[in-house]
Amino acid sequence: MAKKGNFSKAMGGSKDAAASRAAVYAVVLATLILFYLIVKASSLGIEMQAASAIFLLAVAGIYIQRSFSFSGGFGLYAASTKRGIGCIKRLARNRASLWEAMAEWGLVLGFGVLAYWLTGGKINKRVYAIGLASLVLMLLVVVPFLGMSIQFLNVPQISARLQVQQSSPLPSGASAAEYLIYAATTITGFTGYMIVALWYNGLLILASVVKVATTGSLVSLASQTPGVVPLIPGITIPLLAGVAALVILMVIHEFSHGVLARIAKVRIKAIGLLVYGIIPIGAFVEPEEKEISKLDRMRQTRIFSAGFSANFLATVFFFAALYLLIQYMPGHVYAQHVVITGTLKGFPAYGVIRNGSQILYWNGFKISNMSSFQYAAKNDSPGSLVNITTNLGTYSLIAKAPPDTAGYNQSKGLVGVEIGEVNQPVNNGLFTKFMIFLYALVGLSFLLNFAIAVLNLLPLPMFDGWRIYKANIKSNRFTNLMAALIVLGLLLNVLPWFAIL
Repeated sequence: MAKKGNFSKAMGGSKDAAASRAAVYAVVLATLILFYLIVKASSLGIEMQAASAIFLLAVAGIYIQRSFSFSGGFGLYAASTKRGIGCIKRLARNRASLWEAMAEWGLVLGFGVLAYWLTGGKINKRVYAIGLASLVLMLLVVVPFLGMSIQFLNVPQISARLQVQQSSPLPSGASAAEYLIYAATTITGFTGYMIVALWYNGLLILASVVKVATTGSLVSLASQTPGVVPLIPGITIPLLAGVAALVILMVIHEFSHGVLARIAKVRIKAIGLLVYGIIPIGAFVEPEEKEISKLDRMRQTRIFSAGFSANFLATVFFFAALYLLIQYMPGHVYAQHVVITGTLKGFPAYGVIRNGSQILYWNGFKISNMSSFQYAAKNDSPGSLVNITTNLGTYSLIAKAPPDTAGYNQSKGLVGVEIGEVNQPVNNGLFTKFMIFLYALVGLSFLLNFAIAVLNLLPLPMFDGWRIYKANIKSNRFTNLMAALIVLGLLLNVLPWFAIL
């Protein structure tokens, strides 16, 4: 670890500092160019792209960190400054009671019914009731929409799982397991939700590991969805929208910690960014820890919970924004098309209609989405003439009866096309590009604010949940046991990446 560096001092005005700045700027520019080339080299595959990007950023980060004596190592460094502390002080002077209520509200979302026990009954009763109601609403309304944001993650294993879920018929109602999850989350908050999800996926992966040990094949493990995903702008998430979303959630999280610290009269020493290479991956507000340790446990808990509470609040805001954008995007920014994704051997369309063709008309009916296609094809029967117009040609085919296999309607005529629905920009105009960027930014902000809020609830060192547990639970054995179980769960969720690599 290098000595702790201050950004303002590092960027001083001496000749040596000017030379250092020039060299660092050159390294940053070279890193940007090489990073861009890696992002564009999709032929490498996402795994090699990610590995190359991580190595490049590590080298750049080590050089920058050593040049300015920032604290850090292995490409990760912290750049601190006193700029921005005045803004935190101004925020703390206004609506102190509202800030405290937000911190307690987020505490209830994080720990559910148990938040009352965790705080020894010192939590505001009205905020506690509102928090429990908000927890249930988020479970029922907000969380199901997270799948809309996962589309912005460029991780094939997750994308494939999402496509399978979207292509399956919707269940008529919640299962007994889902009701059990709802009840458990209401009692334990999103802390319990995260731990259950982590271990559920971890046990599925563990079962695949056992299968690998008995068969020697990595196929079953590689098919599992990793529970840990590296967020690399330009590779696993969109570049500009990804960086912007990360910056937004970091500012929201850390400034809220700082505001609650100032409300409790704790001095702020510095604020800063955690940077990997040239990409900001975290932020921090550095309060005077000795002053925090002298506060009563409720004030400490408010300070520690302020970050994820603000992220939960931002999750609700970006959910509302995403919901409105979803209503606007189709037809205005994106055009929906029904395309041929494949043809079946032994049927009339095989070798005749090209894959990727857009269906314009089916039996004279205009096709604009999947619903219109289903309506147009509902009367096709064995032996009937099916007229299909695509962007690549017009075809007249005689429908055949489906295979005499269970599950097929024998009265239905098939021409043997597999279809899918795709969204494409209506044009390449500046407004369309801006709306696509805004859609990605809002979607990622919704997903990442929720993910960071829930992740910070875990009782792991350096996480907010760890400090909350330490401030309110006397048994170190219990906290350490929880941390060990979560680390083990995280390790299990990483295993599929090794099978892929």
